[in-house]
Amino acid sequence: MLNIVLRALGLRGREPRVEIGIGDDARRRADPWTVTTRFPVVGVVYTNKDGGCRQSAVADLREGDRLDLMPDPGNKADPNAVAVLAEGQIIGYVPRERCRSLLAQLQAGEVFSVAVDKVYQRKDGKVGLTAVASPRGRR
Repeated sequence: MLNIVLRALGLRGREPRVEIGIGDDARRRADPWTVTTRFPVVGVVYTNKDGGCRQSAVADLREGDRLDLMPDPGNKADPNAVAVLAEGQIIGYVPRERCRSLLAQLQAGEVFSVAVDKVYQRKDGKVGLTAVASPRGRR
């Protein structure tokens, strides 16, 4: 079955842009990074090694703000970790179960458009974040 995902993302001070991902359900299940996908950003409650507060950085984000992905091979918890950055600061990570295929694509030169999907209050009172990523082709 053909699945079309259409999402308009507004960026601060810019016209909204439309992102479209097209893929069938089997392709999405095999590798969610080949189509537009939403994911929770994990680890947003921790402090960075440089003392940067992830919670403050996440609380300042708004829907549509641009994010970046960066492999973090030095991560002690997971050598396949992919960090999520806002304005050059790590604010969290892509969930472990989704990193392996994403890391392979990043290492192969795949470029992704990543933005804030939603900033929300978690049950524990902390701030949480979901993001949306769309493949944009190779460098």
